[in-house]
Amino acid sequence: MQIIISCGGGGTRLWPVSTDKHPKQLIPLLDDQSLMLKTYNRVRQTFSPQQIWVTVNYNHLDLVKSILPAEFNQDQIIVEPVKKDTFAAITLASAIIASKTSQDEPLVFIPSDDWIEDENDIKVLNQALHSIGQSLEEKQFDFITVGIKPHAPSTQFGYLEIDSMEGEKIENGIITAVKSFKEKPDEDIAIQYLQAGNYFWHKHNPSLTYSSLLKNMQKHWPQLVPVLQDVYNKQGFDLSHFDLFPKLSLDYAILEKAEKIGMVPLDIKWSDVGTWDTVYGYLNNLDNENQIEIDGQNNKVKLENSTLKVAFVGISNLLVVQTESGLLILDPSKSAEVKNVSAHFKGK
Repeated sequence: MQIIISCGGGGTRLWPVSTDKHPKQLIPLLDDQSLMLKTYNRVRQTFSPQQIWVTVNYNHLDLVKSILPAEFNQDQIIVEPVKKDTFAAITLASAIIASKTSQDEPLVFIPSDDWIEDENDIKVLNQALHSIGQSLEEKQFDFITVGIKPHAPSTQFGYLEIDSMEGEKIENGIITAVKSFKEKPDEDIAIQYLQAGNYFWHKHNPSLTYSSLLKNMQKHWPQLVPVLQDVYNKQGFDLSHFDLFPKLSLDYAILEKAEKIGMVPLDIKWSDVGTWDTVYGYLNNLDNENQIEIDGQNNKVKLENSTLKVAFVGISNLLVVQTESGLLILDPSKSAEVKNVSAHFKGK
């Protein structure tokens, strides 16, 4: 069983802290450790360094090498030559790892930007990863992912639907079949999902074997099978392989078309720390002599310059973020718009 930490994301919704040069997973966002290192340390509690791989964009290779501990074998870093979404990234990485292990080796991809604080929740998640590996070895499903039991009607996540009777097994973490994938809903639909009890936030932990991936590629993307096999035979890829793939997520390209999809439901406290409204919830209230609010409340700051004086007057529920890259003044409920700010300043 192999664990692959995916580090290729950009984190554009967390400007100005997360930038092209230093994306969110590679910086100390909420404390003094990067999210990627936290992810590595979590899986390291259960898995050996020989079982852990990291995928990264070539622009961030040196930064990733500097973050990973000395025990990690840097030959197990897979470098992506270009950002091409998860369809290309996951399938081509699977071909390389399978070529060095086995076509039936369980490959569990996990994001590098999860935020999980509770030690018991970390144990539950690692146990679930082991269950996924065992299920893949037994060929119960072609693909397996993770669903988080929702505790609020979130519109930020896609959802996984399972059979209504299976929703009662949440405490057991029993892997069950996925009936359907749901796009990010509006608030009314999200409330319905929460009340139904058999809809789960899609955590995006695609898990597979190369043999099951190849079977589904032959059915849905036969023209790309020779590309995969070339990577498998060469035990590596280059830009020419990525260029042949469309820019699609693995969900759209494969998972939503596959017939044997499993999900392990988990009831843990989890966040993907993808937007400022999420980060806002973890930040402390104003707490030193250089920060003040007058006739307002619940304003928060995240400052690179800790001596900067900040005053909020007559306003509430705002977030101020300051780095060398820029200054952001934000209503956290509008966090989704920050990606447009990041796009505006890109390259400037």
